[in-house]
Order: sequence, then C-alpha cells, then structure tokens
Amino acid sequence: MRIPTPGHIRASQRGFTLLEILVVVLIIGVIINFAVLSVGDRAQGDTLDNESRRLERLMVLAQEEAELQGLLIGFRHTDRAIQWVMLSGDGRWMPYVESGPLRSRPITEPVEMTLRVEGRVMPPAQSDLKPDASMDPQGLFLSSGEATPMVIDLSVPGLDAVYRIEVDALGRVQRRRADDDV
Repeated sequence: MRIPTPGHIRASQRGFTLLEILVVVLIIGVIINFAVLSVGDRAQGDTLDNESRRLERLMVLAQEEAELQGLLIGFRHTDRAIQWVMLSGDGRWMPYVESGPLRSRPITEPVEMTLRVEGRVMPPAQSDLKPDASMDPQGLFLSSGEATPMVIDLSVPGLDAVYRIEVDALGRVQRRRADDDV
C-alpha cells in the first residue's frame, strides 16, 4: 500500500487556472448569445404566424357572415388596424360591429401589411375620419358568397418569412407562406 506524500497531495488538489475559467465563461457567453438571438427571431416569427392565422380566420368569418346575414361586408386596413364595415341604410359604410370577432382590430407590432386588389397595391385607408364620414372598403364580401379578389402579404422588417392570404372571386380564402414569391 502506498502512502501519499505531501507533494503528491498538493498536485492532486490543484484547481483550475484563471485562463481555463475565462475560456469556459467565454464559451458559455457565446452559447447564451446565440440562444437569445434565435429566440428573438422566433418570437417575431410566431407573432407573424399568429397574425396571419387570425386574419385568415377573420376573412373566412366575414365571408360566411355576409352569406348568412345577406349583407355586404367590407374590409379595409389603415396603417395600424384592420376594420370591417357594412353598408348602412343611408348608403354610408359604417363599422360592422363595435364588439365581437369582426370589430376593428389593431395590427400587432411589428407586423406590416400590404394589400393588393386586382394586382394593384392599395395604400392604407384613412384612419382619422370624422364620425359621420363613410368608411369606404378596399375589399368586399358579398351575400352571394363572392368576394373582391385580393392578396394580403404580412411581413416583419428584418425577418425573411412572408405570409400571403389570398381571397378569390368565389370567396375562397387561402393562407400560405410566400417567402419565395415576394
């Protein structure tokens, strides 16, 4: 049996050098940095995905509501909101409802929306209308089930993902990723 000498004990109890500790801290810092960066993009990607799904479902709901209620329901977007309107008895376009799913909704930051009707980019509608002004729609859902053909692209600056919502003349709504098309 071997008895440890005092010099042997010191050698086996020696700790890490300062350089080794700094290298480990640097590696951990780099890993955390990559994790934070990937989570940041993922959060924006999730926001974009959720906003596109919400708009797709609202478009389908508006089309069904127009058919079931026998109404003209209009769609319009301002620089930061989505609005649903209907034709009132005096011929003016007014908000469809003040509450419920087809109420005016803000567009979630930092999502940007581009609307094209018949291939033409439609600028955002005016949002600061007088209370008695008509809120002319940019697209329509008719009681016959037909709709104004339109394409809505949703994107986030600095993110490669683009979601496209297409409404055809028969009122069919389709959502897809359009990264390669744009």
